[in-house]
Amino acid sequence: MIIRIKTLFALLFSFNVFAECSVSNNQFKSNSDGNITDTKTGLTWLKCPIGMKLENAQCVGQSQRMSWEKAKFAIASINSTSNSQWRLPTLGELQSITEQNCYSPAINAEIFPYTLPTGYWSSTGDHKSKQHAAIMFFLHGKSYYSNKQAEWFIRAVK
Repeated sequence: MIIRIKTLFALLFSFNVFAECSVSNNQFKSNSDGNITDTKTGLTWLKCPIGMKLENAQCVGQSQRMSWEKAKFAIASINSTSNSQWRLPTLGELQSITEQNCYSPAINAEIFPYTLPTGYWSSTGDHKSKQHAAIMFFLHGKSYYSNKQAEWFIRAVK
């Protein structure tokens, strides 16, 4: 009996965690500026997470963790120097690039190769608390509310 339960558990566990991540790249288009357009939603994503910069079609540097307020300030700073309209994505927008059949990270790693399997800020606040905002956790593609003082990564959209 114990062996059967262990075998069943092992099968269920391996089925979910070790399922092959296979996603289509047809939804995304690389732009001449190196950023990514989602043809399904019409959104354009900054290829590099905040803290990295694009050089020769590659993101260089290191992603930066920061509080929610500092994240908004960092994006505003990018906009002021590049005359652009980047912003924090909504939780729904982050969910639109999440790949539920992928794990660590739960995103198309060919299109977004610099996404760490951790939390990324959204602009979506918690209706129960002004001190919290939603994050998308790209380890497994689930979302949570986090205190705005916590430090998470940032992926900008327009």
